[in-house]
Amino acid sequence: MNATIHNLIVYHPDTDFLYTYTYNEASFTLDTREMREILGGIPLNSPEISAYIMEYLTENQRETDGGAQI
Repeated sequence: MNATIHNLIVYHPDTDFLYTYTYNEASFTLDTREMREILGGIPLNSPEISAYIMEYLTENQRETDGGAQI
């Protein structure tokens, strides 16, 4: 799922995405509107940001589900 969300964001950098991952009672949210605001004009499909988005998704999923095999 992380790769799918990552690809959607990177290949559609002008589209707003709000993704929430929930496992049991824990969750995290990725909101591209917030990312754009923080980045101040750096495109979401730039190599550095693309790598960060994938890392963000992976790390937050691991923290949310504790590494559960789904």
